[in-house]
Amino acid sequence: LAAGLFTLLLGASVIVAAMWFSGRTEAQDTYFLESRFPVTGLNLQAPVRLRGVDVGKVESIQFDPEDPRLILVGIAVNLATPITLGTIGQLGSQGVTGLSYVMLDDDGAKPEPLPPSRDRTARIPVRSSFIAELSGSGKDLIAEFGQVARRLNALLDEKNQGQLMRTLAGVETVAGRVVAL
Repeated sequence: LAAGLFTLLLGASVIVAAMWFSGRTEAQDTYFLESRFPVTGLNLQAPVRLRGVDVGKVESIQFDPEDPRLILVGIAVNLATPITLGTIGQLGSQGVTGLSYVMLDDDGAKPEPLPPSRDRTARIPVRSSFIAELSGSGKDLIAEFGQVARRLNALLDEKNQGQLMRTLAGVETVAGRVVAL
Protein backbone atom coordinates (compact mmCIF):
# COMPACT_ATOMS: atom_id res chain seq x y z
CA LEU A 1 0.00 0.00 0.00
CA ALA A 2 2.81 2.41 0.88
CA ALA A 3 4.72 1.59 -2.31
CA GLY A 4 1.56 2.06 -4.39
CA LEU A 5 0.78 5.45 -2.79
CA PHE A 6 4.39 6.52 -3.26
CA THR A 7 4.23 5.57 -6.97
CA LEU A 8 0.93 7.44 -7.48
CA LEU A 9 2.24 10.57 -5.71
CA LEU A 10 5.50 10.44 -7.66
CA GLY A 11 3.61 10.05 -10.96
CA ALA A 12 1.26 12.94 -10.14
CA SER A 13 4.16 15.18 -9.15
CA VAL A 14 5.98 14.37 -12.42
CA ILE A 15 2.86 15.34 -14.40
CA VAL A 16 2.44 18.58 -12.43
CA ALA A 17 6.13 19.41 -12.87
CA ALA A 18 5.91 18.74 -16.63
CA MET A 19 2.90 21.06 -16.92
CA TRP A 20 4.68 23.70 -14.84
CA PHE A 21 7.87 23.66 -16.93
CA SER A 22 6.08 23.49 -20.29
CA GLY A 23 4.11 26.64 -19.49
CA ARG A 24 1.15 25.26 -21.47
CA THR A 25 -1.35 25.24 -18.64
CA GLU A 26 -3.80 27.62 -20.30
CA ALA A 27 -5.79 27.13 -23.49
CA GLN A 28 -4.21 28.60 -26.60
CA ASP A 29 -5.16 29.41 -30.20
CA THR A 30 -2.95 28.69 -33.20
CA TYR A 31 -2.19 31.20 -35.94
CA PHE A 32 0.37 31.31 -38.73
CA LEU A 33 2.57 34.23 -39.65
CA GLU A 34 3.25 34.51 -43.38
CA SER A 35 6.68 35.99 -44.11
CA ARG A 36 8.38 36.83 -47.40
CA PHE A 37 11.35 38.13 -45.41
CA PRO A 38 14.11 36.15 -43.67
CA VAL A 39 13.36 35.10 -40.10
CA THR A 40 16.97 35.19 -38.94
CA GLY A 41 17.41 34.59 -35.21
CA LEU A 42 13.86 33.30 -34.66
CA ASN A 43 13.77 30.00 -32.76
CA LEU A 44 11.12 27.63 -31.51
CA GLN A 45 9.69 28.76 -28.16
CA ALA A 46 10.60 32.40 -28.92
CA PRO A 47 8.21 34.85 -27.26
CA VAL A 48 5.23 36.34 -29.07
CA ARG A 49 4.23 39.82 -27.89
CA LEU A 50 1.18 41.90 -28.76
CA ARG A 51 2.03 45.57 -28.24
CA GLY A 52 4.73 44.56 -25.74
CA VAL A 53 2.66 42.07 -23.72
CA ASP A 54 3.73 38.40 -23.75
CA VAL A 55 0.84 36.45 -25.27
CA GLY A 56 2.39 33.22 -26.55
CA LYS A 57 5.27 31.31 -28.11
CA VAL A 58 6.54 30.23 -31.52
CA GLU A 59 5.58 26.60 -32.19
CA SER A 60 6.90 25.94 -35.70
CA ILE A 61 8.97 27.47 -38.49
CA GLN A 62 8.68 25.97 -41.96
CA PHE A 63 8.41 26.74 -45.65
CA ASP A 64 4.94 26.90 -47.20
CA PRO A 65 4.48 23.69 -49.23
CA GLU A 66 2.42 25.58 -51.83
CA ASP A 67 4.84 28.53 -52.22
CA PRO A 68 8.45 27.88 -51.16
CA ARG A 69 9.18 31.64 -51.11
CA LEU A 70 6.92 31.98 -48.07
CA ILE A 71 7.95 31.08 -44.53
CA LEU A 72 5.17 30.01 -42.19
CA VAL A 73 5.72 30.62 -38.49
CA GLY A 74 3.20 28.83 -36.31
CA ILE A 75 2.42 30.68 -33.09
CA ALA A 76 0.30 29.69 -30.10
CA VAL A 77 -1.31 32.61 -28.30
CA ASN A 78 -3.54 32.80 -25.22
CA LEU A 79 -7.28 32.56 -25.86
CA ALA A 80 -7.98 36.09 -24.63
CA THR A 81 -5.52 37.65 -27.12
CA PRO A 82 -7.35 40.08 -29.45
CA ILE A 83 -6.04 38.95 -32.86
CA THR A 84 -7.92 40.76 -35.65
CA LEU A 85 -7.84 40.87 -39.45
CA GLY A 86 -5.72 44.02 -39.11
CA THR A 87 -3.03 42.36 -36.98
CA ILE A 88 0.43 42.40 -38.51
CA GLY A 89 3.64 40.73 -37.38
CA GLN A 90 7.23 41.87 -37.29
CA LEU A 91 10.45 40.40 -35.91
CA GLY A 92 12.11 42.21 -33.05
CA SER A 93 15.62 41.70 -31.75
CA GLN A 94 16.36 40.82 -28.12
CA GLY A 95 19.35 42.98 -27.28
CA VAL A 96 22.80 42.04 -28.55
CA THR A 97 22.20 38.27 -28.63
CA GLY A 98 20.80 38.28 -32.16
CA LEU A 99 17.79 36.23 -31.06
CA SER A 100 14.45 37.40 -32.38
CA TYR A 101 10.92 37.43 -31.07
CA VAL A 102 7.59 38.05 -32.76
CA MET A 103 5.99 41.47 -32.31
CA LEU A 104 2.30 41.70 -33.15
CA ASP A 105 0.55 45.00 -33.63
CA ASP A 106 -2.84 46.18 -34.81
CA ASP A 107 -3.55 49.55 -36.40
CA GLY A 108 -7.31 49.18 -35.85
CA ALA A 109 -8.13 49.32 -39.57
CA LYS A 110 -9.83 45.90 -39.57
CA PRO A 111 -11.26 45.23 -36.09
CA GLU A 112 -13.01 41.95 -37.02
CA PRO A 113 -11.53 38.98 -35.10
CA LEU A 114 -9.30 36.58 -37.04
CA PRO A 115 -10.47 33.01 -36.37
CA PRO A 116 -7.66 30.64 -35.32
CA SER A 117 -6.88 27.49 -37.31
CA ARG A 118 -4.42 24.64 -37.33
CA ASP A 119 -4.77 24.10 -41.11
CA ARG A 120 -2.72 27.24 -41.93
CA THR A 121 -5.68 29.30 -43.18
CA ALA A 122 -5.55 31.95 -40.43
CA ARG A 123 -2.48 33.86 -41.60
CA ILE A 124 -1.04 37.06 -40.25
CA PRO A 125 1.17 39.01 -42.68
CA VAL A 126 4.72 39.89 -41.62
CA ARG A 127 6.37 43.15 -42.57
CA SER A 128 10.12 43.59 -42.74
CA SER A 129 11.93 44.12 -39.49
CA PHE A 130 13.59 47.37 -38.45
CA ILE A 131 17.03 45.80 -38.84
CA ALA A 132 16.21 44.67 -42.41
CA GLU A 133 14.97 48.16 -43.31
CA LEU A 134 18.06 49.70 -41.75
CA SER A 135 20.28 47.28 -43.65
CA GLY A 136 18.51 48.10 -46.93
CA SER A 137 18.81 51.85 -46.40
CA GLY A 138 22.46 51.37 -45.35
CA LYS A 139 23.18 49.67 -48.67
CA ASP A 140 21.56 52.57 -50.53
CA LEU A 141 23.56 55.06 -48.47
CA ILE A 142 26.84 53.28 -49.24
CA ALA A 143 25.99 53.25 -52.96
CA GLU A 144 25.33 57.01 -52.86
CA PHE A 145 28.61 57.63 -51.00
CA GLY A 146 30.37 55.61 -53.69
CA GLN A 147 28.82 57.80 -56.37
CA VAL A 148 29.89 60.98 -54.53
CA ALA A 149 33.44 59.63 -54.22
CA ARG A 150 33.58 58.87 -57.97
CA ARG A 151 32.37 62.39 -58.78
CA LEU A 152 34.94 63.92 -56.43
CA ASN A 153 37.66 61.84 -58.09
CA ALA A 154 36.52 63.07 -61.51
CA LEU A 155 36.38 66.67 -60.25
CA LEU A 156 39.83 66.50 -58.67
CA ASP A 157 41.75 64.71 -61.45
CA GLU A 158 45.13 66.18 -62.44
CA LYS A 159 43.77 68.34 -65.27
CA ASN A 160 41.11 69.88 -63.00
CA GLN A 161 43.59 70.29 -60.14
CA GLY A 162 45.86 72.34 -62.44
CA GLN A 163 42.91 74.46 -63.54
CA LEU A 164 41.84 74.95 -59.92
CA MET A 165 45.39 76.02 -58.95
CA ARG A 166 45.50 78.54 -61.83
CA THR A 167 42.08 79.90 -60.79
CA LEU A 168 43.21 80.30 -57.18
CA ALA A 169 46.40 82.05 -58.33
CA GLY A 170 44.27 84.40 -60.46
CA VAL A 171 42.00 85.13 -57.51
CA GLU A 172 45.06 85.86 -55.38
CA THR A 173 46.39 88.26 -58.02
CA VAL A 174 43.07 90.06 -58.28
CA ALA A 175 42.80 90.27 -54.50
CA GLY A 176 46.29 91.84 -54.38
CA ARG A 177 45.30 94.40 -57.01
CA VAL A 178 42.08 95.23 -55.14
CA VAL A 179 44.09 95.85 -51.97
CA ALA A 180 46.47 98.11 -53.94
CA LEU A 181 43.53 100.11 -55.28
